[in-house]
Amino acid sequence: MAASIPETPEDVSTNSEIDSTENLPDFSKITPRSCTQIVHTLAQQYDVGFWDLMQHLKNKEHKDENIFKNVFQPLEVLAQPFLSAWGVVRCLHLANIELMPMNLFYVISDRVLQVRNDKYNSSVMYSLCTEALKERGDSFTVEEKQILDKFVWEAELNGWGLDVENRVKLLETLNLMESHRKMYSAKMDYAQNMFRQVIDDRKFAEDCPLDLLRNTAVKRTAPLEGPWVINLKPCVVTRYLEYCVSRESRKHIWCTFYQMLSNRGDHRLNANTEVKELRKTRQQYAEILGYPSYVHLTMKNRMAESVENVQSVLSEILEPAKEAQEKEIYELEKFAYANDFRSSLELWDLRYWRRLHLKNVYDIDELTLKDYFPLGQVLLGLMALCEQLFGIVIEEIPTVEGWNPDVRYFKISDQKTKEYLGGFYIDPYALPQKETGPLDVGHFVAMKPKSKICNSLPLSALIFTFTPPDVDKPSLLYFREVVQLFDKFGQMLQHTLTDTTHSEVSGSSNVEWDAVGMTSHFMRCWLFEKGTLESISGHYETGESIPSHVLDNLCNWNRYGAGVRLCHEIYMSNLDLQLHLTNEGWFKIVQDLWPKHLLFQQSEVDHHPLGFQDVMSGPWAGCFYAGIWSQMLAADVFTAFEEAGFSNHEEMNALGRRYRSTILAAGGSRSTKESFLRFRGRDLKPQSLLKVLQLTSSTSPAFATDPAPALA
Repeated sequence: MAASIPETPEDVSTNSEIDSTENLPDFSKITPRSCTQIVHTLAQQYDVGFWDLMQHLKNKEHKDENIFKNVFQPLEVLAQPFLSAWGVVRCLHLANIELMPMNLFYVISDRVLQVRNDKYNSSVMYSLCTEALKERGDSFTVEEKQILDKFVWEAELNGWGLDVENRVKLLETLNLMESHRKMYSAKMDYAQNMFRQVIDDRKFAEDCPLDLLRNTAVKRTAPLEGPWVINLKPCVVTRYLEYCVSRESRKHIWCTFYQMLSNRGDHRLNANTEVKELRKTRQQYAEILGYPSYVHLTMKNRMAESVENVQSVLSEILEPAKEAQEKEIYELEKFAYANDFRSSLELWDLRYWRRLHLKNVYDIDELTLKDYFPLGQVLLGLMALCEQLFGIVIEEIPTVEGWNPDVRYFKISDQKTKEYLGGFYIDPYALPQKETGPLDVGHFVAMKPKSKICNSLPLSALIFTFTPPDVDKPSLLYFREVVQLFDKFGQMLQHTLTDTTHSEVSGSSNVEWDAVGMTSHFMRCWLFEKGTLESISGHYETGESIPSHVLDNLCNWNRYGAGVRLCHEIYMSNLDLQLHLTNEGWFKIVQDLWPKHLLFQQSEVDHHPLGFQDVMSGPWAGCFYAGIWSQMLAADVFTAFEEAGFSNHEEMNALGRRYRSTILAAGGSRSTKESFLRFRGRDLKPQSLLKVLQLTSSTSPAFATDPAPALA
């Protein structure tokens, strides 16, 4: 029976353990029942307070001359306890699905979404903001104008500004769109979990990484014992394709995955109708709002600014990426042939042979390399890097308790002023009750935003599924997990080092979607700098460094296969654009785009547009290119440090503090274009990404191949 929020909850104190904006949550007192009651109570209080304020403003005879003091500030004070409580609930759901079960979480989530959207769906707020911009636009600060623009745009997306007939039509279209999205999501979820291939051969555990075993073991508490069940979740499929020795098994899983939701499988799960209707309703929605396509609509608040600019940049970086792709595939085919592979290299072979190529030619084997990345050492090196770059101090507070004994809490302060800037939790280890997600790449949870109005500091959580320590060894990270840690740390820094007045534009809130990943990718760039790699690594038993030739190869790890990877990202970005620019069938679009981007022969069973989950049911419709754009921004920023010289510590510190003051501090309080200009002194250069990936010249990345003893 589905959990429900009581209509008349018991009396719950509103300054209880999870809604405080001043103190940290007391997780020892939190139960599913208390979460439900408190969030419901605070949502109800916010809802009543919001509509009371709207009625008061509507009844006023004179226009309010101080909209921020008399409207936005009261709203922020009203919302802060409610949003803080919701942040804790989100965190607990990801960290302990037994404490915050799926059915209970989604009931709370629906209520929260409804209440949070009220402020963007009010005719009173729309009128106040449009009038303020029209009559007193020049009197507002840049941050205030960003907030007003945000409220006007969100209200227009809800149909305010249209006549009654068109607003009714728009709301009907939105409801249809949401209905198709939910049906698509349900089919996808069922399809991913319905497929089951059982493996009971104990040798499977010897040859595979622990994350694959954990995600497939029937007994999650004993991943090494088996049996293991292969499903169609992306985190399982990608790792299985890397490690499965049998080519026929790889092909079977690959084909099943890429024909998921098509007419080749269970007809009840065929999502052709949902994909068609989602494209259709998005187009109708855009046209009602006066835009020629859904992509043109999404460009309204993107850094790229126009469809033509996105297409031009993608075209510019495609050619050198294609040249690199051709060389990479040739090298891989040559290696496979030398190892007795006599067939044409197909897409289901790519991940497997790429892993063997890295292992045998460049001595990069993640199963042995993890001995050099104990979690404690990685965290020490990562935090030292952040302290040096951004002028902060990161200090663990061991007396703070989390939601399980392994959770650690850290506070961040300014090096000079000693000012307390915020804090974050790290929940590092895989647990049976932890929600891994379809990609299993960890989670960043913004538990509480910064608000000078409420005198509230940012709080967040980083939740991972790293291997727990054993009796004789600490937690050891695969290199891809080190990448995950740097990535999520970037999100935490964006959230914590913001210096805005209002929570509406703090952290990543209101940052353009094609720029929101910049700091995550920027931190990833540092991982491939030799000094950083040396500082975060060391054998867990002896402390010895990674062999020098392997260290050099790891510095080029992000460049290995960069041509194939970037071409695929550009292809998927253009596929998303064309799906939302034209009404052509997806099959015809793929036939046109595929040979322009990818050198592999497309399989006749490949129906990948139907499984394009990020776009069909996720938030990235019309702007999947955002991942590439954020990478370009990060690469351009990192190039500034590269040009200054990594050994020039004085210049490194100056650049790091400038990044903090121009980009991190600003959050969404001004356009990223302006923040980037202040940091770099010029506009973005897309070629910076090609430079970082070494795709600008005819030479491949310089990997060291000198013979050396195998890693311990």
